[in-house]
Amino acid sequence: MKPKYLFLAIFILLGLIWAIISQLPDGKLHIFFCDVGQGDAIYIRMPNNADLLVDGGTPDNKVLNCLGRNMPFYDRTLDLVLMTHPQQDHFGGLISVIKRYTIKNFVTAPVYNPISAFDELIAGTNNKNIPVRSVFTGDSIHFGQVTANVLWPQKDWFEQMRAMAQVVPKQKSYLGSNLYEFNKNVDLNIFSIYLHLRYGDFDLLLTGDGDIPLQTQLIRFGIELPQSIEVLKVPHHGSALALLTSTIDQLEPLLSVIEVGKNGYGHPNPTIVESLKKYGQVLRTDQNKTIELVSDGHTWEIKH
Repeated sequence: MKPKYLFLAIFILLGLIWAIISQLPDGKLHIFFCDVGQGDAIYIRMPNNADLLVDGGTPDNKVLNCLGRNMPFYDRTLDLVLMTHPQQDHFGGLISVIKRYTIKNFVTAPVYNPISAFDELIAGTNNKNIPVRSVFTGDSIHFGQVTANVLWPQKDWFEQMRAMAQVVPKQKSYLGSNLYEFNKNVDLNIFSIYLHLRYGDFDLLLTGDGDIPLQTQLIRFGIELPQSIEVLKVPHHGSALALLTSTIDQLEPLLSVIEVGKNGYGHPNPTIVESLKKYGQVLRTDQNKTIELVSDGHTWEIKH
């Protein structure tokens, strides 16, 4: 082999080795609030290198770009996908994720959205034989030293809602899991999964679109939110009804992240932003693009 080709081969090999080493587990929690426009998608790589994707943004597949940039290049498997609730700005991109990646588990609330895109999502999970289960208050998901506790929806409340609406299981259901279609006057945001993720001293609260009506139900059922957390994913893109004042005062987030894009809804609401700034920094994906946080369970930082 000519020297110049030998040097090129060595250079490529060293680059490949560096790329692999740089993406090996580092014992830290990596959280990426993906810039997916007016939608939600959060990719989390655990200290043990397990993967969690919370929501998938809109159907324009920007979530695929986020995963492609931030997942290890050799990893095409997501250990868990969690869909907070079945609205298209949260599940739209998951349709393509299901096609492109191997998904070990899928969790959500058992709520049906009667639109064709949601039927496509259901068909995708069924065709790939992805196990889907519903989660409720008190359920926990463990990723080594990281624990994700489900705070909402509460199961008794869900059954009350189902009884009042007189809904029946849909024929189009996940494998082994019934879905329920509610009346059109029931806001799907109220079914959003609240997920409290803990790694040592680091606390993150993920909220989907669970705004004031949901928080009112938390109070009704005596469900306590964590106090003085490090990071809050602000509900419902920072809408005017995103947070009760009492919720903000309970959480006291040092960092509030708003996943938002160009929109005609006035998101995020300036009053909400100012209320959050009393306790810490506010970052927005429309201004800061994809936001990466890293924690070793004691300290944490925003990566730039």
